[in-house]
Amino acid sequence: MALITKLLLKTKVFEWTTECQTAWEDIKNQYIQALILINPNWELEFHVHTYVSHLTIGAILAQNPIGKIDQHVMYSSKLLNYVERNYISIKR
Repeated sequence: MALITKLLLKTKVFEWTTECQTAWEDIKNQYIQALILINPNWELEFHVHTYVSHLTIGAILAQNPIGKIDQHVMYSSKLLNYVERNYISIKR
């Protein structure tokens, strides 16, 4: 998603490359194959899954309504700017 997001920067010239097209096809396939979000059940506990990479951070809020695997209730992610990429991430 980082390649597509960079196309939207005002300081950059919009240039659609083959790498952008490949990234776009990847994104479309991920959305097609993605798990469907479920409505939260306030009687059950929530699980928070986080991830971090050099370019992005994100979190998934999930529940386990049928006792097999967590199903996603909500997700969020953010592309890090130049300064934020220098922050240290610690897993506890």
